[in-house]
Amino acid sequence: MQHSAILKNMSKSTDSKTERFEAEGEEWIVDHTGIKRKPFRVMHREVKALIADKIVVMHNLCKDFAYLRLTRHDCIRTLDTSLFKMFQRKSLKRKLKDLILEYIDEEIQKTVNHSPVEDARACMRLYKVFAREIGIYPVKIVWNAMFGSKEARFEEP
Repeated sequence: MQHSAILKNMSKSTDSKTERFEAEGEEWIVDHTGIKRKPFRVMHREVKALIADKIVVMHNLCKDFAYLRLTRHDCIRTLDTSLFKMFQRKSLKRKLKDLILEYIDEEIQKTVNHSPVEDARACMRLYKVFAREIGIYPVKIVWNAMFGSKEARFEEP
């Protein structure tokens, strides 16, 4: 997921460690590296709204969700490719880089600063290739009256 915005009509205010900008009602921070970014509370709210009615497919999503302070209840369903038994060795999680190299025969994360977009695309390719073996197919989205939320119903073909 990529997040971008155009900055216009910025008013500047400063504190001891960061510079704060306001752009069209949105607050921006310039951190110690000089990069303009949104504050965490704004990003958290936007990401939570974005995934509210989605099925999230990720590799080792517990780390990303913990960092973003999200839970699996913030979206309809989560599919973690690191937890699928067919991808584990001796009940241990394997790196996405190794799985893609073994099953799809492509190299990802070639540099030290690898791209999260590349990781997301690789994870989705891995899921699509093995969706039949994994046996998880989204059928329809239904309203769950017990929890008061939407959920995806899955069944085998």
